Amino acid sequence: MPIITRPTRITSSSATLIDNLFTNNIKKISNPVILIDDILDHLPIFALIETILTLTDNSLFHTERQINVSTKEYFKEILASTDWPDITDPCAEFGPELAYAAFSQRFRALYDKAFSTMKKSTKPTVKFKQPWMTPALRKSCQTKNKLYALFLRNPTADNKEKFVAYRNKFKSLRKFVEKHFYATQFMKYNNDLKIPG
Repeated sequence: MPIITRPTRITSSSATLIDNLFTNNIKKISNPVILIDDILDHLPIFALIETILTLTDNSLFHTERQINVSTKEYFKEILASTDWPDITDPCAEFGPELAYAAFSQRFRALYDKAFSTMKKSTKPTVKFKQPWMTPALRKSCQTKNKLYALFLRNPTADNKEKFVAYRNKFKSLRKFVEKHFYATQFMKYNNDLKIPG
């Protein structure tokens, strides 16, 4: 069964449903969406598919070890005050594998004791894929997309003219910003053979 039911290619004179997704289990498909994007003359489509995987909120958190001057000093203290004969004796008796296993286990336990872990929330950050993208340019891109959506909802000659004019200005501005960014970068590292990063 097809799950996209609205046009995916819209012009001022036609609207056709060319792109689609098909399924033999409609119950497992939810939220079929046609995205408003002017990258191509066909609109991107997607849908959510129910799976047996369960999502958790682990991605919202991360763990950090508490490593600082005081915990380092504490680690030194507990290492110095620990008795090691049960590890050195097997080594003297030609049992290095047993000694190493015991040492690793003891050292790891002391390390975990000194440098405890803490669960911290991960703050989502907006990162632009293009290094030259600026917040102002991103805002202009959103305005362009709104004009495109308006044209798709009401494909009149006037709406098309407004969208095309704004899109052309945006393209020129984007090219200028990108060119300026890379020119600045080349000037900045003009005498430096190392790759910045």
